[in-house]
Amino acid sequence: MLEQLELLLALSQIDSELQDVVGEHESLPDDIASLGEEKAKLGEAIVEKKDRLDDMRKDRQRLERELEDLSAKLSDLMSKQLLIKTNEEYAALSLEIEHAKSQISDTEDAILRGL
Repeated sequence: MLEQLELLLALSQIDSELQDVVGEHESLPDDIASLGEEKAKLGEAIVEKKDRLDDMRKDRQRLERELEDLSAKLSDLMSKQLLIKTNEEYAALSLEIEHAKSQISDTEDAILRGL
């Protein structure tokens, strides 16, 4: 009889483990679905970040071209300084040069900030 009780106890333990496994098995579809949703959200986030990165690269290239243009303009203005004959022309050209330098500085700052 003791042997039968031990067998019943073992059977009860196996039955309990079987119920746990069945419960885990039944929850698998829900777990798979939630993981699929999480994967989709992460995929969307990756696409958004790639798009943002592309936009940032385009903005940087635009700013670098703008910086090149401004630097060329500054060089042109500075070379014109040698040809000036009146104080009024010199003052006006100096203002243009300072404005160009300010634009260059702003553009360099924008590039460094990553805009």
